[in-house]
Amino acid sequence: MKKSPKNEWMSVESWDLTEKRADKKKSLLNTLSRDASNPLELEYAMLVKTIKKSIRADNRRSIEQKAQKAEEAAKRGDSRSGDHISSEIVGNRPKTDGLVKDESRFLLILIK
Repeated sequence: MKKSPKNEWMSVESWDLTEKRADKKKSLLNTLSRDASNPLELEYAMLVKTIKKSIRADNRRSIEQKAQKAEEAAKRGDSRSGDHISSEIVGNRPKTDGLVKDESRFLLILIK
């Protein structure tokens, strides 16, 4: 299988949990009896929950760190790096409102 690149904002503990989850999934798929797979399914479900919590916490932590860097840049008067950091947090999404070819439709958008 192709491994995905490690995200810089994820902690080492989260990556260890994902590896444990993969191992648990392999052992779950290799079990033959239904009785042996039930406890493994519960453990797998608990691992998924803990991974989700850990990743959410890591993501919040990284966003807070970026926000602190943006605030420090604003205090220094460095608007360029502050804007760059804020665009990383928000994400650059394409604007579709300005790409209207029909003028009548464009006027309706402006009226709304």
